[in-house]
Amino acid sequence: MARLQAAVGSVGTDLRHEGVTLSDLDRQMLLLDGSRSPGTLLEQLIDWKTRGLLRIHSEGQPVASEDSGQQMLRTALDRCLAGLANGALLMG
Repeated sequence: MARLQAAVGSVGTDLRHEGVTLSDLDRQMLLLDGSRSPGTLLEQLIDWKTRGLLRIHSEGQPVASEDSGQQMLRTALDRCLAGLANGALLMG
């Protein structure tokens, strides 16, 4: 259900049948098929950044450094996955 809702908007329904606001990153992670490990998800984000499909900003400015960008992606992904799990939007 959450995957379908993520495809059309920024609000999903968790397993407790409550509405949850989804960030853009939340939505992208929910639209994937659920078979990827966190490491593979990070590789996907890095690929999207490399291909220009994802932009990273810090304090309103684009992040140019690859090392900084990858660390920011890792941190954002960890927070995203924790939030989705806490929001009962991920199933194990």
